[in-house]
Amino acid sequence: MEKFRGIVFYRKKFHDDDLLIKVLTDIYGKKTFFLKRGRKTRNRLSYGLQAFTIGEYIGKISDKSFSFINEVITEKIYQKIYQDIEKSAYVQYIFSLYDSAFEDSKPIANWFQLLECSLDAIENNADTPTLTHAFELKLLNVFGVNLDFFSCQICHRRDLPLDLSFKYDGMICMNHFEKDRYRFHLTSRIVRCIQVLKIGSVKSIAKMQIDPKNMKTLDFICNQIYSNYVGIYPKTKSFIDKLHRSS
Repeated sequence: MEKFRGIVFYRKKFHDDDLLIKVLTDIYGKKTFFLKRGRKTRNRLSYGLQAFTIGEYIGKISDKSFSFINEVITEKIYQKIYQDIEKSAYVQYIFSLYDSAFEDSKPIANWFQLLECSLDAIENNADTPTLTHAFELKLLNVFGVNLDFFSCQICHRRDLPLDLSFKYDGMICMNHFEKDRYRFHLTSRIVRCIQVLKIGSVKSIAKMQIDPKNMKTLDFICNQIYSNYVGIYPKTKSFIDKLHRSS
């Protein structure tokens, strides 16, 4: 038996009364746990394995098949995230990105810590879309996308105004703006936001205040990056887009 911490991504029905539970663990990476009769109300383990829960567990870890939870030592449900439809949609989208970016059973302790800190911040009323965009940008390298947001891709200068260019896979400086007629025409404030979201700590990102106009621009940029470079569009992202269109 092994002791570990985990963040529950989701649960899904398996057979009649059983559950499969995807958990990001601090030691073993993403694992799928089988919970016998997990859909039964009297199952003593089920409560501590709900989505949006972080806990400490004891179980049997397998690299070849399902793993098993034998004991829930502690658990904490992120109540504000769980009860808020918009927060929960954004967080579920982040979970989906993790699920796509990382292989199962691959240890990713630093990413576990980043996610835990971010969930704590969201639970304490940090702006959820801002932290979500931070994850989108931070995870790009994991997806094999190496856009440079900090220097001109032609002359490598960092001291001049920059703009995003898909033609050059990153930023170009004002001396070369004419080389890409389809560059994004970003303001210096947006460029700085992207840079902070890419490399900033959760603490610094949680303090950011982005006005609605700039947030709309960030939404567009991240959508374009993921559409053109990553090529994934989780169902949860579709739901978020629908929420925005209806608001």
